[in-house]
Amino acid sequence: MTVDEFKAKRLELVIQCCNEEAAIVAKAMKNGTWKPGLDSNRALFKSLEETYRKKVAALEAQAAAEGLLTASAEAR
Repeated sequence: MTVDEFKAKRLELVIQCCNEEAAIVAKAMKNGTWKPGLDSNRALFKSLEETYRKKVAALEAQAAAEGLLTASAEAR
């Protein structure tokens, strides 16, 4: 994988996550579980956040194994 491919895959994961987040909000608003302005809505995104953190970590681990990430990039 090249650095550009890594960046594209990471961006793709972010876009997928955002799309799924928007779908969760729309569904929650439709069924009445969305509470505007409340932190309790964060619970709706817990599994989504865990899923995408794992996917990004796996992608970064692969990139690091291939020597694509510098020490400063890994620290982020």
